[in-house]
Amino acid sequence: MINKAFYYCLKGDYESAISAYTKKIKNKKGTSKDLYNLGLCYIKIKNWEKANECFKEAFESKYQLNNNIQISQCFFNLGYTYEKLNEFKKAFLCYKAALAYNSDDIECAKIVADMEKQLSFC
Repeated sequence: MINKAFYYCLKGDYESAISAYTKKIKNKKGTSKDLYNLGLCYIKIKNWEKANECFKEAFESKYQLNNNIQISQCFFNLGYTYEKLNEFKKAFLCYKAALAYNSDDIECAKIVADMEKQLSFC
C-alpha cells in the first residue's frame, strides 16, 4: 500500500506531501527515507534551506540509510542544496562523497569534474 505522503509527491502536491511527511516524522513513525523524500519535496518548491536540513537529518537519523545507492543519492542532493545556497566547497565535498558511494553515477562524475576545474580558480 502506498503511503499518503508519497502519493501526494507523485501527484505533484508537494505542500500536502510536506505536511504528511512532517507529521509522520514528528510521530516518530518516519524513517531516514521519509526525511530524504521530505527533502526532495522541499527541492521541488525551491526551499533549499529546508531541503538541506532534511538531507542532513537523514544521515543523523537513528534509522540509517540502507545501502550505498541511498547514501550516494542523499549526498548528491545535499550537494545540490549546498550549490543552490552558493556554498560551493561544501557542495563539491558532498558530490565527491556521492561519487565515492556510487562510482557509476555519470551525472555526478561530470559535476565533480566541472567543479574541480571551477574551484581550482578560487
